Amino acid sequence: MNPSSNSKKSSFLELLSNSLIFCESKSKSPFITKIVGIEKTKPFEKTNEKLHAYKNLFKTNFKIPKAFKLSSFNLITSQAFKKEKIKNISLNFINKYSKLKSEWKFKHLALTTQMKVLEDELETRKKELKTTNAEFDSKKNELVVTIAKLDTQNKKLEAKNAELDVLNKELIAQIKELEASNIEIYYQKKEFEASNANLNVCNQELEALNEELTAQTKKAESSNAELTARFKELEASNTKINDQNKELKISNYKLAAQIRELEASNIKLTSQIKESETKTSNFELAAYKNNLKVSNAELKKDELKDQLMHYIENPSKSSFNVHKESHHDLNENEINPLKSLVRSFEIASNTGTLMGDLN
Repeated sequence: MNPSSNSKKSSFLELLSNSLIFCESKSKSPFITKIVGIEKTKPFEKTNEKLHAYKNLFKTNFKIPKAFKLSSFNLITSQAFKKEKIKNISLNFINKYSKLKSEWKFKHLALTTQMKVLEDELETRKKELKTTNAEFDSKKNELVVTIAKLDTQNKKLEAKNAELDVLNKELIAQIKELEASNIEIYYQKKEFEASNANLNVCNQELEALNEELTAQTKKAESSNAELTARFKELEASNTKINDQNKELKISNYKLAAQIRELEASNIKLTSQIKESETKTSNFELAAYKNNLKVSNAELKKDELKDQLMHYIENPSKSSFNVHKESHHDLNENEINPLKSLVRSFEIASNTGTLMGDLN
């Protein structure tokens, strides 16, 4: 084997590997490496594995048998075969490299667009985070204030809880007292139930008595209705009697006034009679006396005079009841002739006295 051919082969492979490494170094930026690290660099690992495989192909140590070392023709043919093989491998490598490069460019463009989108999203997220942080800070301050208030309230509640504990102890003591009183009330309840049974028997007896009393009250109500009707009738009759009494009183006042007038007229008559003693004769006086006697006999002077004067002077209930039958239906038309009779009785009495004096 020629050492020059081996050096050329090694230099060509080194150039290819360096070019690949240079392209990779150019394409890789610090920001992209982060994203590739995030996406797990599987395609780069595959390409590196392929490159190492190609390098190992050229570094293979072919063991040449002793029979082939003697003939130079075989060496030439083997070298030509190796050269063709290397050409084919290099062509395949170049084609694959170009394909990988185009794929890498396409992926690089996609990654750059994604990076721009992600940068925009990061900026928006940063702005949102600033606003949210400001809100969180304000809320944090509010929470600090509320926590301080809650601490004060907790202290107050602790004081109230201490007071409530004291009250609970007092209530427990009261509950025990109430339980003891409830036991007493339970026994009292049993006694009351026994007494209620006795009272129910008494109530039944009282209901029977009430029924009897209701029957008696109904009878009394019916009798009261009759009595009220009679009482109303008596009231009506009493009103009539009172009206008649009032009328009789008025008539009495009128009769008294007329009697006074008669007394005045009697005084005048006495004076006239005294004057006419000298003028009139005894015959006229006797005739006048006889006429008066006839009128007095007809009218029953003495009885009627006593009754009327007694009624005029004492218009009481006893006298009214005595003469009720005789004077119940008296009218003004019947009272007027009585008044004239009284006047005549007065005149007759006065004339009788005068005639007695004359005789």
